[in-house]
Amino acid sequence: MIALAVALIAAGTAVAVTPTDPLWSRSWAQRTVHMPRAWDVTTGSPKIIVAVIDSGVQRKTEDLKGALVPGWDFVENDASTEDKEGHGTMVATIIAGRGNDGVGTAGYCWKCKIMPLRVSAYGTAGSTVLANAVKYAVDHGARVVNIDFSDGGTQQADPKLTDAIAYAAEHNVVVVASAGNTGSDVGTHPASAAGAIAVAATNIHDQLTPWSTRGNWVPLAAPGCQISVNQRGLYGFYCGTSSAAPTVSGVVGLLLSAKPQLTPVQVLRALKSSAKPVTGIGGGRVDAYAALVAVGAVPGSSPTPPGPAGKHQPRATPGPRAKVVRGRLARHVRIPLKVRGGRLSVSLSSKMAHACSFTLSARGDIWFSVAKGKTMLGLATTVPAGRYVVKITCVHAGRARFSLTARALFA
Repeated sequence: MIALAVALIAAGTAVAVTPTDPLWSRSWAQRTVHMPRAWDVTTGSPKIIVAVIDSGVQRKTEDLKGALVPGWDFVENDASTEDKEGHGTMVATIIAGRGNDGVGTAGYCWKCKIMPLRVSAYGTAGSTVLANAVKYAVDHGARVVNIDFSDGGTQQADPKLTDAIAYAAEHNVVVVASAGNTGSDVGTHPASAAGAIAVAATNIHDQLTPWSTRGNWVPLAAPGCQISVNQRGLYGFYCGTSSAAPTVSGVVGLLLSAKPQLTPVQVLRALKSSAKPVTGIGGGRVDAYAALVAVGAVPGSSPTPPGPAGKHQPRATPGPRAKVVRGRLARHVRIPLKVRGGRLSVSLSSKMAHACSFTLSARGDIWFSVAKGKTMLGLATTVPAGRYVVKITCVHAGRARFSLTARALFA
């Protein structure tokens, strides 16, 4: 988590929509991702709550007037979430700074709400407290969770945190995490966790910044320098992937404001399919307006995001059949599937299934199983043609026997 505040510089070109915020003319990042056109579609909804897991938020920040809902301080274990360091306030303002209010700058989702979850006093936080904050956000009504902490790829993933992110996805909550500022392609945590959207940072030329973490495992990038305000009310350019991630969180807030029924998988698919390709990652730089088009939020448009194999979903044909795989449970079991597209259902049964979970994945898309009883897990979805992998993960499985049944049009 790196924040760099530097002096404001003069820049800016004419735009079709000009918010009244005095620093708008210098906000190249918002224009890069086509926010003026996106704001013509929606400026957000107060029903969409974005949880900011960070150093807290300064409640007196004028650019966040009316934006905050109650949160929690996991450092002091109380309801006061005041920001003493500044990072959380800057992140929250990037996401939901009130636009067109004649104050400071415009955030990405003007009407979204912010839930401040304070997990750090001065820049570091353990995985356990991050996991607790993610679960708190889910249980208290957040639709988006923004995490700007990274281990720099130096540690093993903590199961408590990866489980918390999976818990969020299971409850239809989108988790966005900064990829890190390592300049390498080594996977970092929690950004690389299944269910999290990792975000790298780009410059004004739509190229990865030298310091941004990169690699095919990163699906999205966003401008890495944003105008924001700290806890003392000082505005400046704030740079890092923890500036890029809240950009994506704000755009996700807009997508959910326009289409509340979207799932995390649908959100990621729309963002990736509409992004501008960027060399060095497995996807591209987010485009807010194009993403709204991709989910069908723009009048006269239709949703057109491609599936995980990069092809449009084919028309389903009759003749689905069942494929049954039997074996013994282990900590990790991997089962490949190749389908022709259409409806796909997967079920796992075992006397130990309650200690297991499974995911269905292809490229960057992930679907999560849900409990169907004490000894049964299930998942059903419509998928494009392609190669998929069912990954079964168990805790204390005891080598119990299992039966996995997949029903689809198999290739």
